[in-house]
Amino acid sequence: MKKYLLIILVIAMALSFSIAAHSQINSEIQELFGDEEAIDVIVILKDDYNVLSKYEISNYNYKDDFEMKRLMIEEQQENVLEDLKLKKDEIGVAVQSSEDYDFELTNAYSTINGFAGKLRKSSYEKLRNNPNVLEIVKSGIKSFALEESVPLVNATNVWRLIYNNANVTGKWETVCVIDSGIDYTHQSLGNCTIESFLGGNCSKVLAGYDFKNDDNNPIDDQGHGTHVSGIIASTDKTNRGVAPDAALVALKVCDNTAEGNCEDDDIIAAIDWCVNNASRFNISVISMSLGAGLFSTHCDDVSTESALKVAIDNVVSRNISVIVAAGNDKSKTDIASPACLKNSTAVTSSTKSDDISSFSNRNNITDLVAPGTAIKSTVPTGGCVNCHPSGFKSLSGTSMSTPHAAGAFALLRQYRRLEQNSILMPLEIQDALNDTGVQIDDTGGGGSGFFFSRINILAALLSLDKIPPNISFVEPTPINNSNFTINSTSYIVVNITSNEVLSSSIIELSNSTAKNISMSINGLNSFINLTSLRIGVRTFRAYGIDFAGNIKTTELRTLQINNTAPTIISFAPSSENVSISELNNQTFSINFSDRENDEVTFSWYLNNTLQINSINKSGFNFTGNLTASGFYIVNVTLNDGAVSTYLSWNFEVNNSNAAPILTSVNLTNTDFLNRTNGTLQAFWGFVDLDEDNIVLNETLLYINGSFATIYTNKTFIHPVNTTKLENWTFSVRGFDSKEWSEFANSSTIKIENSKPSLNLNTTPIELNETQKVNISLSASDLDDDNLNYTINDSNFLRKGDSFIWTTTLSDAGSYSINLTANDSIDIDSMIINITILDALDSDGDGNPDFNDTDNDNDGINDTEDKLFGNSSHINTSTINPVIEIGNSTDLKKNFNGTNFIKIRNNNKTLVEFSYNFSLGTLDLRNISIDIQVNNTNGITIFNIKGTPIVGTKTLYVENLNNLTTLCIKDAEIASITQISSLCNSADEFGIKCPGTANNDKYNCTFTDNTNTTFNITGLIHSGIQQQSFCGDGIVNSGESCSNCPADAGSCPSPSPSGGGGSGSGGGGGGGGIAGFVCNMDWQCGEWSACINGQQTRQCNLVKVPQHFQIESCHEQSKAPISSQACKVQQQLVLAAETCEDGIQNQNEQNIDCGGICKPCEQSNLTTQLTEQKEVIEIKEMLRQPIGFAIKDIVANNKAIVNAVAYSAIIALITVLGIRLYRRQKR
Repeated sequence: MKKYLLIILVIAMALSFSIAAHSQINSEIQELFGDEEAIDVIVILKDDYNVLSKYEISNYNYKDDFEMKRLMIEEQQENVLEDLKLKKDEIGVAVQSSEDYDFELTNAYSTINGFAGKLRKSSYEKLRNNPNVLEIVKSGIKSFALEESVPLVNATNVWRLIYNNANVTGKWETVCVIDSGIDYTHQSLGNCTIESFLGGNCSKVLAGYDFKNDDNNPIDDQGHGTHVSGIIASTDKTNRGVAPDAALVALKVCDNTAEGNCEDDDIIAAIDWCVNNASRFNISVISMSLGAGLFSTHCDDVSTESALKVAIDNVVSRNISVIVAAGNDKSKTDIASPACLKNSTAVTSSTKSDDISSFSNRNNITDLVAPGTAIKSTVPTGGCVNCHPSGFKSLSGTSMSTPHAAGAFALLRQYRRLEQNSILMPLEIQDALNDTGVQIDDTGGGGSGFFFSRINILAALLSLDKIPPNISFVEPTPINNSNFTINSTSYIVVNITSNEVLSSSIIELSNSTAKNISMSINGLNSFINLTSLRIGVRTFRAYGIDFAGNIKTTELRTLQINNTAPTIISFAPSSENVSISELNNQTFSINFSDRENDEVTFSWYLNNTLQINSINKSGFNFTGNLTASGFYIVNVTLNDGAVSTYLSWNFEVNNSNAAPILTSVNLTNTDFLNRTNGTLQAFWGFVDLDEDNIVLNETLLYINGSFATIYTNKTFIHPVNTTKLENWTFSVRGFDSKEWSEFANSSTIKIENSKPSLNLNTTPIELNETQKVNISLSASDLDDDNLNYTINDSNFLRKGDSFIWTTTLSDAGSYSINLTANDSIDIDSMIINITILDALDSDGDGNPDFNDTDNDNDGINDTEDKLFGNSSHINTSTINPVIEIGNSTDLKKNFNGTNFIKIRNNNKTLVEFSYNFSLGTLDLRNISIDIQVNNTNGITIFNIKGTPIVGTKTLYVENLNNLTTLCIKDAEIASITQISSLCNSADEFGIKCPGTANNDKYNCTFTDNTNTTFNITGLIHSGIQQQSFCGDGIVNSGESCSNCPADAGSCPSPSPSGGGGSGSGGGGGGGGIAGFVCNMDWQCGEWSACINGQQTRQCNLVKVPQHFQIESCHEQSKAPISSQACKVQQQLVLAAETCEDGIQNQNEQNIDCGGICKPCEQSNLTTQLTEQKEVIEIKEMLRQPIGFAIKDIVANNKAIVNAVAYSAIIALITVLGIRLYRRQKR
């Protein structure tokens, strides 16, 4: 039994491994092929040099490693391909039918161990299981990366460099451009014909291949490749490439669509082509402005990029640099493939201002930065995607950055080849460009967080240049120990030559002192003309410095310089001792000769001072003047540039006198207005042409043109000696010990009058009538003139030093007073503003109240008098008032305590009230009475108020029109016109006589049975008018249903309000009026919601405009209802059995819960509902056709189905095994 069990387990394990392997194969097939039956693949083979064992050593021992590798690759390809049924006979193997084949071969590489073609899905496992196959990779699609700048990368300065007679321009270097082809017919890219290209006779684009169409003509039909090539090597004068003399190879791998699709197998084939033809065309750089995908790190281990990795690793091992675009996805963390491969040089784009271009991919594995924004370069002139009629177009992208870097690599390769005849490794060039580039900070907001290096080709080249230049003297440089006799116009030429262009060259010359002089550079030659060499032994040598700072020195050479001095033939004056007078002139001159005909310079000196105006002149002129007397030495020096000759004269100038000359004469006054308070001062100046001192002065003064003897030789005149209106003139002359000058006069000064100045207080004056205005006079006059004062108002009288005005009771008003002071010549004036206040004289005694102790002339001092004024002082124009106090009209008393006061119009009483004189003074001057007599009669009494009033007032109004209604205005009003026509304004109350108003506060009666006078009591203030009012039961003018429905007659009945009404407001009395005048009403809110069978509302008694209503006015004690029983819908009474019917009935809070049912907890209810929901969901799930899901899975992924089936078989076998095991144990 154990034996059977062991067999079963072994079978299960073997089956498991087989199933796993099969599942892995199926997974790979699914990932590579998907729904396609055949795909393009790249097959990478294993390196196995044992396949060469069938060859004898002698057959290949002469070959280098590269040739051995090519032979091994060929053997491996043949070994693998012979096991496949091939569709094409591309390499000499049998051809299968178009249906029965495994593989359609498109590329068999010669330097890369692998091949490419179309693989059928059914043949994948067969090829995958071949032991010589390392990997099968689906061929990817790469595309262009689109968007200038040669001076920016410093290529133009590199072109000027010369090494071993050749400029660094890329000559003899070739760049492989793997792209959309090249328009080799372009005038800036060789201007070659198709025939010449196919015949291999083009000098710019040397060769190429079209891998898209499998032919030998890689002409560009998209434009991208031509644009890239122009950046590398265009010869256009304006849009010149980075390496304009470099050659190109055109390898077309991309189609002519806008995206420019480029397949991996074609790219690898193109790389392979470059390696195979590297020696033939001297290919040193590959430029690929293409890519796809995004990778944050090196992608060498990514299976999809393994084929490209092998190809690029192979080409770099052959010292060919591979420059690749980083891509244009704007990524700050990833770059495209194949730029992500370690042996690629990944290039991203920058702008002209050295910022990273917005479209650029970049990360920490990006190697270089080059310009890529708006680069204008060559394109075809046809009708392709990137064509342009001009043959030039601006594009942007890392595709444009890449050829900048490729051109840089070509220039640096050529430089090292010229200088040392050696090759720079790709990594050496990359490092040099990286280390010396312009740093771009991409660490800021929105950046990648890294610094990048924008290429500077000149800086990179100079960093690689460590060898000093070779320099040497060439003709016509003097040989060592040469002997020269020179003059001022002769010179010596020193010339050196170098093997490279120098940044500077210097001649070190010992010419009495050592000095360094820069030489002129022309190409590889440097030269200088040595002039002004001094006589004697001179040495020189040259230094050459290249652009890298390397220095080389020539040998030291010696020169002997000779010369003779100029000879003086004659001179004038011929005597060496010369004498003249001050005002004469003298000329000095010489004649000379120089044996070497040198250019001779003259230097004239007067007392050892160089005479600038006589330099290089054969004569010197001395100009005489009155200050020139003295002794001089005149020297002249003749110099021929090397040696000098000298001559001198003794020269005397004799003194001559000139009289002094007055230059300025002035007479001034210290007072700027030239008045008598100023001091007169004289000032003058002299000039003496022979600079003699003035030893004596004579001064004179004139007054009004007459000579003032007493002031001779005076220069200061005190103010006391001047009088106004005088004219003063000053005269002076000077003596220099030999001669007097002429007299010179000053201008005349007139002594002016001093204007008087008033000194008054101009503050406005304000006083009462009868008071005095006093203006004190004060003025100053510098001349002490007598002053005359005037004033423009006749009210003023002059009294001493003042103007006085005694005002009267009729002088109230404002006055503007003009006061003047006059000294008979000038006047000064000032304005003073005066206000005379109106002074009250109550008793008309001529003594104003402010000064009168008894203003009302009642014989009682105002400090004790409690009654001011009399009947005549009451303000009224309509009555003849009479005041009666305590039944007496005698007002000349000292009143005290409470007194009954009556004011009458003649004999008719107008108002009565009681007044307590102990509490205040009654001022009749403040009382106003207004009586109106027309259709209606009224009275207002104003300003009888205050604490001294005892109780209320009683007013009497005549009945003039038989109206028995009045309007009371119980407020302080000055005129009857302030009572409203409807008697419905504030503090107004209608009253019918006899009767009361305002809750009986006011009462109206007639004084007698004749009803001729109304008697109204209860007033605080005093305003009454006989008139109708709203509520008097009569339709009066202006009354309507809107403002007085009570009087308007038939009006619509108002809608009843819930218990509302009017409040208090005074009722009519005794007149039989059917209604009430009210100004209070109830206002109620909405009824509340029904709570426990009750609902409530809030009601408030508020003041409203006065109105008439039938019902009595509403009061606080008669509030409307604020609570009532509410109506509730009858609830449906359910039977007890509804509590278990599983339905939420209308009286239940939830299903069988709440209401008449017993209460249940919310948490239990929630759990119950959740459980019910889950059961329903499970049931629904169980109703679903489960087979459909499996069918979908089968349809979507057969590999998964197979894995499930195999897993089921294994599980079944395992279960059987366990059961057998258990049975065996039993």
